[in-house]
Amino acid sequence: MFIPVIGLEVHAELLTDSKIFCGCSAEFGGDHNTRCCPSCAGFPGTLPMLNKRAVEYAIRAGFTMNCDINKLTYWDRKNYFYPDLPTAYQVSQLYLPLCVNGKVDINVDGEGSKQIRIHQIHLEEDAGKLVHDDFNNVSLADYNRGGIPLIEIVTEPDFSNADEVKEFVEKISLLLQYAGVCECRMEQGQLRVDVNISLMRQGDEKLGTRAEIKNLNSIKSITRAIEYEIKRQTEILQNGEKVVQETRRFNENRGTTSSLRSKVDAHDYRYFPDPDIPAVTITQAELDSIREQLPELPDTRLERYIDEYKLTPVNAKILIADRAISDFFDEAVKSYNKPKSISDFIIVELLRRINLGELDANAIPFSAQEFARLVQAADEQKIAKNNAKTTLRYMIETGDSLDKIAEENGFWIKEDREKLVSTIDKILAENENVVAEYLAGEVKVFGYLMGQCTKALRGVCTPQSIKKELEDKLGKLK
Repeated sequence: MFIPVIGLEVHAELLTDSKIFCGCSAEFGGDHNTRCCPSCAGFPGTLPMLNKRAVEYAIRAGFTMNCDINKLTYWDRKNYFYPDLPTAYQVSQLYLPLCVNGKVDINVDGEGSKQIRIHQIHLEEDAGKLVHDDFNNVSLADYNRGGIPLIEIVTEPDFSNADEVKEFVEKISLLLQYAGVCECRMEQGQLRVDVNISLMRQGDEKLGTRAEIKNLNSIKSITRAIEYEIKRQTEILQNGEKVVQETRRFNENRGTTSSLRSKVDAHDYRYFPDPDIPAVTITQAELDSIREQLPELPDTRLERYIDEYKLTPVNAKILIADRAISDFFDEAVKSYNKPKSISDFIIVELLRRINLGELDANAIPFSAQEFARLVQAADEQKIAKNNAKTTLRYMIETGDSLDKIAEENGFWIKEDREKLVSTIDKILAENENVVAEYLAGEVKVFGYLMGQCTKALRGVCTPQSIKKELEDKLGKLK
């Protein structure tokens, strides 16, 4: 029997305005080669200038993963020739990375908690991107991405299966988003994962030969690639053959991996300290300041939502899965202290519209306070539940206030006592046979009468006041 041993290298682009060693924009996209300068394009004679914010963001990431922070750090040149690296080396950190010895707890359904060790988190520059033109049989280099600050999160080989890897990647994606250092949009390449996989026989102490699968950019791809690679290596070993140490790519369409190049180790890159970038000394006061800027992190929020707000674990996890939604929820609860009502309306109505693409969680056109007023109005039956849902849709589409929408559409329940009495009298008079059945003991027909009254008085009175008046009227007829 073979046991999978898996380690990860997770690359996350930092959310800085400019690149790590120059002032070029770090924004995603743009026309090819329009967001680069002589420095990030590797022109001779240019010198780098370190982006302080990138260092602070990397330290923030380290704190979220319980890392020790090196107060002295410097940069190394990782030498290899590839067209997306105009200098033929990548500025990275090998010998003295910013963050070391971290840990992240994950919970896989039914398996309990497991701690994943973080070997290091180091800061480096991203490479450019090759655009392959199969029709003309050429590859072109776009250097817009080159020089964007990147952290590489290197784990120990603590994973045993794809489910654990999936849980970990989702967890650190959430941590980085909460820390405000990366949006983690995998479809834009902001979070990319390299997976190192080997198999060892049960009872062995020595790890097997590993293969690395490069640049996986979706949770689905990560899972499929791991499952395929475990199957591939198992078949090789069962046939008495040896696994080759190599770098492989994952084919999305076929669901298979294929050889890219022979795997190299650190010494093959001929690392040496970068002579153009001075070492950085970080004070304890600076570290304390960075730590104080961190928000309440997902695990702490989850515990608070369950313990303090009495939300179900399922609903609490849904809320913390997006920091923007979690912040919105917290602000709404400050205005209307009914966490369950706020939670239910967010999950059932607001998130549904976000999932349908009608709304961006980061650009909600009304305040959390206004949303809380809507939930409160529905709870207090100042507006009917269905009309509350319609009001939310109008608020999304127009950005108008609750008051304006409810007034213009007649959604406010007025509690018109005179109309309540006259309407019920009229319905009872029109349904003498049904009233007679009720008085004869057929209590189930009450539902019919209630339905008729509610339909006629919708938006005028609450169901509770209608029910009470109807019961009083029928009681007097007995």
